[in-house]
Amino acid sequence: MQQYCRRAEELIAKNRFQEAIVELRDALKLDPKSSRCHSLLGQTHLQQQQLTMAKVHFNQALKLDPKDVEALKGMARLEKLEKRIKTNKNNAPAPTKGPERKGLFGLFGSKK
Repeated sequence: MQQYCRRAEELIAKNRFQEAIVELRDALKLDPKSSRCHSLLGQTHLQQQQLTMAKVHFNQALKLDPKDVEALKGMARLEKLEKRIKTNKNNAPAPTKGPERKGLFGLFGSKK
């Protein structure tokens, strides 16, 4: 189990996230209650901007071990990212629409 986590940490350091995810999933098959594996998976997903998956794994790690330092750091970082994304969406200008074409022939263009 520890070997999987160690290999995953090495892969994360090399930015080979997909391979790290495979290692960590294999480790979770052996021990689904490993807080360390869940927090590493959360970090990996966070690196890839997969915020929902990161949140799921950080929450699972904290459920298994409420004092998991890596999971606590990851959740704090995740919350900052979510706040930043939320403020950017609120400040973004509304998208403009082009001319609306209706019906079947609207797909093929129109003469003006």
